Formats: sequence, structure tokens, C-alpha cells
Amino acid sequence: MKYTTRNTQLTTFQRIYKLSSKADELIRRVAIGERVKEIRESRGESGEAFAASYQKAAKSFGLQIKFDRHKLSRLEGGGRRLTAEEAAIFSAMDPEERPTTWLIFGDLSRVAGTAKFRKVAT
Repeated sequence: MKYTTRNTQLTTFQRIYKLSSKADELIRRVAIGERVKEIRESRGESGEAFAASYQKAAKSFGLQIKFDRHKLSRLEGGGRRLTAEEAAIFSAMDPEERPTTWLIFGDLSRVAGTAKFRKVAT
């Protein structure tokens, strides 16, 4: 008789957690991509022109980053993650001057007022 130390219930919970974490990550990527697209559209630029503007803005930051419409398309569709450098540059390019937190987390003003705290007896 062979004994195993593997807890099947625990591994099932781990699998469910990993699946939900992956789904959350995909949802976040798509949401960030939509906000990048919103910046591009508010500038009135096509993907090609926006990629060129991005490279110019990156040079002003002192960065040599190759960015083309294919990378932009994957980013807008949620196919790739947003890097810290890209977040800073996109925020600087935003004509509506929204903060970087908006690009990463979305509109937090709707969430900020909904938190409820209970009073703790002292």
C-alpha cells in the first residue's frame, strides 16, 4: 500500500485560486487596454500615429523603446501587460491629464466613497 502526503482537497482549492487569479489578471489587462485606447482616441490618432507619438514621448524621457502599432494593438486588446515605463509615458501623453492611477486602476472616485467602516468600541 502506497501512502501519499498530497491533500487532494487542498490542491483543488489551489487550482481554483489559480484559475480565478488568471481570470482576474486577464480582466485587468483588458480594462487597462481599454483605457490606453481611450487615450489614443482622445488624441484623435490612429494606431500608427499613436505609436510614433509614443516613441517621441519616450525619447523625451530619455528612453529608447521600440513601440509599433502591433504592440499597441496587443496592449489595447489585453494581450500583453503594461510596463511601468509605458504607464508613465501614456499618462504624460493623455490630453485630459488623468493620473497614472487612472490608467492602472480606472476611475477610483466611484469606489472611494462607498467604503464603510464599523466603529470599534474602545
